[in-house]
Amino acid sequence: MKGKLLKKMFAFALSAVMVTGAAVGMTSLPASARGGGDRVVAYEELANTSTISTNALTLGQYAVIKASATGGSGGYTFALQYINKDKDTSWKLKRYYSSYPTINFKPDEPGNYYLYVKAKDSSGEVVGKRFALKVSPDIVNKSTLSKTEIYLGDTVTVNAKATGGAGENTYAVLYKKSSDTKWSVKQYYSDNTSVDIKPLRTEDYDVAVKVKDKNGRISEKKLTLKVYAKLKNTSIVSAASVEPGGTVTVTGAAEGGKPGYTYSLMVKEKNDSSWSVVRAKDAEETMTFTPEKEGTYTLCSVARDVKNTAAKKYFNLTVEEKELDDVDRILAEAIKPGMSDLEKIRAIHNWLVRNVRYDTEGLASGNIPETSFTAEGLFETRIAVCDGYAKAFVVLATRAGFDAIRVTGTGFNGSSTELHAWNQVKWNGNWYNVDVTWDDPVTDSDYGDNLQYTYFMIPDSVIDLDHNAQSEKNSCTSPQPVDQFIENVIDEEKQALPNVVFCNTQEEFESGVSAINIWEKTTHDFIIKTELSYNELVNLAKRNLPMGTYSWGASYKTWKLAGYVHFAITIS
Repeated sequence: MKGKLLKKMFAFALSAVMVTGAAVGMTSLPASARGGGDRVVAYEELANTSTISTNALTLGQYAVIKASATGGSGGYTFALQYINKDKDTSWKLKRYYSSYPTINFKPDEPGNYYLYVKAKDSSGEVVGKRFALKVSPDIVNKSTLSKTEIYLGDTVTVNAKATGGAGENTYAVLYKKSSDTKWSVKQYYSDNTSVDIKPLRTEDYDVAVKVKDKNGRISEKKLTLKVYAKLKNTSIVSAASVEPGGTVTVTGAAEGGKPGYTYSLMVKEKNDSSWSVVRAKDAEETMTFTPEKEGTYTLCSVARDVKNTAAKKYFNLTVEEKELDDVDRILAEAIKPGMSDLEKIRAIHNWLVRNVRYDTEGLASGNIPETSFTAEGLFETRIAVCDGYAKAFVVLATRAGFDAIRVTGTGFNGSSTELHAWNQVKWNGNWYNVDVTWDDPVTDSDYGDNLQYTYFMIPDSVIDLDHNAQSEKNSCTSPQPVDQFIENVIDEEKQALPNVVFCNTQEEFESGVSAINIWEKTTHDFIIKTELSYNELVNLAKRNLPMGTYSWGASYKTWKLAGYVHFAITIS
């Protein structure tokens, strides 16, 4: 106060001198009037003109103080003290004196604050200015989804909710496919707290809910949503009619939903009002029903996914005494008394290859009839695509007493990937893969009957090279049981080529070639287990053919079993 009083006295004295000077018409004072060379300086009173950007904020935000002053002796510096009135008893120093005018204040807890800005000039005079600041608790975003997993076509509700903040909350909702980077805005900031989203794809989605209070503080919460395809029951039945005491098998199958399916089977007679449970839900696909009396029945296969969502499929079943149906006639034709279980499976495989033709006409025209996709259509027309082959194999194998399922997915045919269906069958306690369609080449062979065993009773390690299963399947790890049926295959081949020579080693082939009668103008057929190429086999034949003057040629093609080739030498 002493400095301030002296400045006022100096200002008053100078003012008096100037007024006196003005009375005699002077515009400035002579040197003698200025005290013999001493100067008296007058200042305006120091004023603190600092401002604050806001008087209310939410925890996590900050207030900006623009410190400023006028008057005084200049050379201003500024300091900041603060106190939380709700809990503090003394002031705290935020910043000591500095000439930098901008001070950011970010509180670390909610409450009612006083901020005290001190402005000091070069003479040391200090003038303070106080600001009140209300700090609300930070926003806690508690938004949720009504469901985190839904099926395509269903709607999920975003429930926007928050605690804390300064009130008057508004909510924005955005969403996107998890694989995308661009968000779509479902709702811009609004006080609406319930927002419905109906995804259009079976994908994983990200949902972002943003909460903004009246101070502009934003809290974002990200939620995840999984969208599954609608659960579809694709179960099949082995027969639409049986005799009393006969067994019908329903093979449970499903698509979509959340994988991890279980199956149950119910039945009722035509005039019954209630269902009887044949089998409670279980992961095993095969379900059987053995009616004891004639009548009309309805079978209901119930497939459930991991979410316990159910999808039903109904089958009509007629139970009556009747003559052999198509399936029984086929099995009677294919399976002979005394056959082993492996021979029975091979007989079913062979019957389909030899008696069914792939529907190339329907495929080429793009108008494949429904009959080509069903077992019933295959039995009636003897024409089918892969799905018909696979379904018929299940029907025949099941009727013959084997566990068999249909597998769906894709297959790589050497040039492109296409939708495909094949089978798995259980033999000798192990599951094996069977693809009847790909063992039945579309192009005619110039020997035998087109029959192949490349995809017969093979493990996953082989079939997975060009097949990709997308439905439920069993693990198949046992190798192809070639030793158990190769003699039967050789016997079949000898019926078509009586003089064919089988060679398990290169030495056996060389010996067979050296024994050829070059004076007999005919073709000599060799089935060879080898990895040698056509040119390598030709060179071997050239080195081992008997000496003489004659012409010969050779042909080469893969044989019925993987790893074998049919090599023919023609003497001309």
